[in-house]
Amino acid sequence: MLPNDLFAQLSWASALRLRYTPEVLPHFEDWSCQVRAKLSELLRADLWPKGPLSVKIQGREEGDGFTRDRIEFEAGPLFSGAAYLLIPKERKGPVPGILCLHGHGGYMAGKDMVAAPTETHPIARECAAALNYGYGVQLAQAGYVTFSPDAFNFGERLLEKHRWTEKHVCNDYFVDLMLYGYNLMGITVGTNLRLIDYLTTRPEVCADRIGCVGLSYGGIQAVFTQAMDPRIRAGVVSGALHNMATQSSESGGGGICGAQIVPGLLEWFDFDDLAISLAPRPVLYELMQQDGCFDFQRCRKIHEKVAGVYQSLGVPDRTGLDTPDTDHRYSGKDVPAFFGKYL
Repeated sequence: MLPNDLFAQLSWASALRLRYTPEVLPHFEDWSCQVRAKLSELLRADLWPKGPLSVKIQGREEGDGFTRDRIEFEAGPLFSGAAYLLIPKERKGPVPGILCLHGHGGYMAGKDMVAAPTETHPIARECAAALNYGYGVQLAQAGYVTFSPDAFNFGERLLEKHRWTEKHVCNDYFVDLMLYGYNLMGITVGTNLRLIDYLTTRPEVCADRIGCVGLSYGGIQAVFTQAMDPRIRAGVVSGALHNMATQSSESGGGGICGAQIVPGLLEWFDFDDLAISLAPRPVLYELMQQDGCFDFQRCRKIHEKVAGVYQSLGVPDRTGLDTPDTDHRYSGKDVPAFFGKYL
């Protein structure tokens, strides 16, 4: 019989060959490049489509202070889908563009929680209201172009039979796609990078002023996407700063969603190392004191480690921290000032 602490043993024995240590500081940029290169391998970037992204605008509706364009994109069966582009009406020339990444909630609702289209399932609106998911709308009203896509196996990137499902289907998709060499995070991040390619071509957007924001799984997407794409100048990671080895160890197996599992990750580094690799780029973290998904005190210690690296690099002001006394939900309190300063 397997030992009850099997996953704890695996955690303790993890190689973490590229883990951040203080010895990295003198050559921090080289270390970050090594992390990016290895992460590219783990995400299976070699399987990402290389051809042009086919994009069509399939409808527009008026919002409160912005227009909402529905964008359909195609780059093969795994890298196609839809997104909402929200463009402020009262803008003078190009403005920064922000990739707005969703979390799990609302029957796998995806982008609808963030961009609030008129026609959607009531559960998407309910979840958006409960967790303050509407940052795609909030930031558009603040003057930014926002781009809200579905992650793979969410929203319109689900099989039709799973649309608006109450079942957590991520692990099913993960297992089946592993047969073909893919992992869900790799598909999602690969798509996000292609969508940034498109976002930087829009005449309404300053191509060199790109940000990203995400709550929960959206925050996890944000860290992986920023780690892979230096074009993202500043990011907001809400309710997502954690350590996967600890999560696996304490869950005793089956405690991490297939949408965020990257096979072989802990041979090289953990999620907190990826967060550190984003330095010296500005990142604002939101950690909720009553968070039921991640232990607040543990997450705060991880942020202290991240902040210590920024301090050592001489840019302590570039990592912010908001600790609202709430459960697992987006705060947004410091976000306008943060993006105003860094974008």
